Amino acid sequence: QWPSRQAAFEHLRARVPYSSWDDKVFEGFVDTAIEDTADGVQLACTPEIEASLFAAARASSGTWARIGQIECPVWLGRGTGDRGLQSTTSPDAASRIPNVIERVAKGDGHFVPLERVEWVVQRVDEALGASFGESTEDGPEEPTQPPTGTVDEQVDEQVAELLQQAAAAFRAADAALRRGDIVTWTEKIDEAQSAVEEAARLVAGPVGADA
Repeated sequence: QWPSRQAAFEHLRARVPYSSWDDKVFEGFVDTAIEDTADGVQLACTPEIEASLFAAARASSGTWARIGQIECPVWLGRGTGDRGLQSTTSPDAASRIPNVIERVAKGDGHFVPLERVEWVVQRVDEALGASFGESTEDGPEEPTQPPTGTVDEQVDEQVAELLQQAAAAFRAADAALRRGDIVTWTEKIDEAQSAVEEAARLVAGPVGADA
């Protein structure tokens, strides 16, 4: 706990990993992830809730064993260092995914999206552009089976609707997390993931479809 939001700002900003975060990202964190109490302010997500999320993820995740089953195009961004916190994405991840473009933030760690905002925005724009038929910047890193053809307007609308559903589910998950409602958080994360996966399937098109 801290006596004020400014005190929390100064304390956290001087500590790892917050010390390396983008200024606007950190300001947003202080505005939204810290809540008022009778005695001052505190983190909205308690250490107990955060620890339970990591424990649940470790207990139930089979992602690494199933990563080679991904069929849609994947744009994988990862760090190589330990700035803020060591990167948790394995250097071997790209080699296990059949249809992948890898982009590496050299020297950065686990918090690349919070440290190098513009770099992440560029990578997202690149991925979306390639998904909708635009070429990527660097030819040698094209996927082994790049998306072909164009996405018609009907699919565009379906994808947009699915992404809106995913965004709404993520917002609901965030609200549940703030309440400490882990059951609802899990349900909404699953709902968001399903919507994103369906959107990716539509963008990729039918397997074996002609260009």
